[in-house]
Amino acid sequence: MVEDESEEKEIQQTEEDEITQEAWWRESAFVIEDAPHVIMQGAPIPKVGNLFDSLKDIVPSLRQDGELTLLGRTFTGFTEWIPGVDPVGEMISESWLPPLPPAVTTRMRTFEDEEGELPGGGGHLNMMVDLSGSMSRPIGVNDSFQEMSIKKAAMLMCHILINGCQAGGHTFAIGGYGSDSNNITAAKVKSKEPYWERLNSYTRLIWGANDPQRRDYQGAKALIENEYSDSGNELWDYMHGTRSGAGMARMYHYMKEMMKGTEITSAPCIFLSDCLPYDLTIQSKFYDLIDGNVDRPVLKTMKMEKEGKASYDSTGFWYWAKKYSQEFGPVILIQMIDQRNYKKRITEQNPGYLSLIQAGFVQFIGEGRPPNEYEKCFMSEPVFMSATGGNLVKVAGRMNEFIKNMNGEGEICCGGKGISF
Repeated sequence: MVEDESEEKEIQQTEEDEITQEAWWRESAFVIEDAPHVIMQGAPIPKVGNLFDSLKDIVPSLRQDGELTLLGRTFTGFTEWIPGVDPVGEMISESWLPPLPPAVTTRMRTFEDEEGELPGGGGHLNMMVDLSGSMSRPIGVNDSFQEMSIKKAAMLMCHILINGCQAGGHTFAIGGYGSDSNNITAAKVKSKEPYWERLNSYTRLIWGANDPQRRDYQGAKALIENEYSDSGNELWDYMHGTRSGAGMARMYHYMKEMMKGTEITSAPCIFLSDCLPYDLTIQSKFYDLIDGNVDRPVLKTMKMEKEGKASYDSTGFWYWAKKYSQEFGPVILIQMIDQRNYKKRITEQNPGYLSLIQAGFVQFIGEGRPPNEYEKCFMSEPVFMSATGGNLVKVAGRMNEFIKNMNGEGEICCGGKGISF
């Protein structure tokens, strides 16, 4: 009797085990039978590899130089047509011969496929980078926990834009500005007029002095990459203080003089800076506030126009940005500043500052045109970097929209002559 009860319990336990096993298999079709059940622990956040390498190629090259594509077919003459061998569609429809019985031949047109390099987009992009001392402020660390500066983040943005130009077949140029060039200048401004001559002290052309350079994507990217490895070129050296007006005037001069006689008549200008209030602002004498609201400024545009022409500072930026926009294309101002200083210097200590810059584009440069054509010409982004990337991917993604616009694919609307953003 005891043996029967024991045997019955053993059978019941076996049935329960089989049910449990079956339930386990219902829950997961990927469990190996009889394998131990392993509880997975949360994995640590992986590194992103070298952050610069991860981000610099965010704009993939759509077509390498020299890639061949079918451009068309060229008529080369006539050949014999054999029924049942060559397609009937290639036979000349009008022939002096009567309808032909099988095996009788007549003539057929022949073509030759023409291969060649696909024409590029033919556009041009100018980049002007703030090289003042404040751009040396840290914005975080890379995956090796090395401290990174705002300048290096801006250089990374230039690298991404160069990739975009290469993909779209566009030429490009890069300039830098500050308050002292340290006599490191490429492509000096040649002028006897004091204003233009003085630009040699405040600006330098880093890349794009001639047509071969404007098409040398690899050379410009190598220059940036060398700077990242601390074995860089003096053209990327810091330039002490800030002369924002001189930087914008230099890009205007570049298009007016150095691009004279070329096929390029319009080109967007990307202006990269930390845009601190004492570097780039609109002075209080140039605006009134509606009901004292710092977010509702009304600019005195005629006064800004009159005083801006001779200025190397922020007032000059607005004057030359307007001239550039009217004659050569959109000016896109991108503010890059570390998170801590963004909150302290921009939102807390200088309320209404961002609204003033926006008003500069809409009211001064836009001259009464629909606000939505100019309000996106200014992008302000608190930047940070971390071992897992920070927000540079997001910032870079937004910048890619400018390149897509040059290819007619983007959505960002930014007013200016020649190219509609």
